[in-house]
Amino acid sequence: MRFSDFVVARAVVNGLRARDKCDVIRQLVAALVGSGELAPGEQAALVSAVLAREALGSTALGRGVAIPHAQHPSVPRTMGAVAVTSDGVDFQSLDGGRTHIFFLLLSPLGQSPLHTQALERIASQTRDDVFCRLLRQCATVDEIRLLLDEADERHVVRLDRPDASPGPGGVATPRARFRPVAGGRSAARPRV
Repeated sequence: MRFSDFVVARAVVNGLRARDKCDVIRQLVAALVGSGELAPGEQAALVSAVLAREALGSTALGRGVAIPHAQHPSVPRTMGAVAVTSDGVDFQSLDGGRTHIFFLLLSPLGQSPLHTQALERIASQTRDDVFCRLLRQCATVDEIRLLLDEADERHVVRLDRPDASPGPGGVATPRARFRPVAGGRSAARPRV
């Protein structure tokens, strides 16, 4: 599964300003409602569903990443929102640290396999420290979207792409679009 299969492009937030876990969840659900993917009248019920899941145990994995999620009958398809905050939020992380990267995932009831695949995709990608560092360094929503696209390209490489190049062992890999730069930010690298 690719990020583009479930992350709603209009529900990506950079510079999230949230006081606590509940505020993060409210803002992420609001981003999905604002994108037009969810009915405004369902916002409170969806926030409650995610908070009910959080009551079972924090979805903050540690290393600055959380994946709050829930299944709800009002959700038409598996979808997600992404947010990054420089300040971090106390999300009751397993490692006790502040959380800076949030992937909210919502799915319809009865779509557990897709929900699980999306959770696995997020968890797998966020184990990559370089990816997480670059995500935190993104200065704009467009940079976040571009980094997610890059992660998708690395996850599933198509050999017919003009920018695919032989990597180690002759395996085709896309050329990186992002590179870390001094000063804690990332810069888009021109494609060649």
